[in-house]
Amino acid sequence: MSENSACVEAETVNVTLKAHMELMDRNNDGNRMIISKMYLTEGAAFLGKINLSKGRSIGDILTLYSGQQINNFDFDFCIPAFDRLIIEFIEEWNMNHKLRTLNAIYKRLDILRGEILYWM
Repeated sequence: MSENSACVEAETVNVTLKAHMELMDRNNDGNRMIISKMYLTEGAAFLGKINLSKGRSIGDILTLYSGQQINNFDFDFCIPAFDRLIIEFIEEWNMNHKLRTLNAIYKRLDILRGEILYWM
């Protein structure tokens, strides 16, 4: 490979990575906009976590949004109101990991007019 073609290839990779990073930023900012819009239009937004990692407790399933900074991957979904049933489904999911429980979570999100957050 000539020095010139190596430079062209390196520049192509750099441009591709930059475009990918810009796409990721737009997607993640779009999630924050979804949260803000729900908060403004519905009067409330609750942010939820489906898979509880070590160190997170059942109390971490739903968090009331009040304008705080949202980091990428902090939450999996957003709903316009507190919902005890989705908490129960998520508690069950974290104990048994049965597909029917996960399906119940997603059906409940649909009923609540929730939004799934896709982070990159």
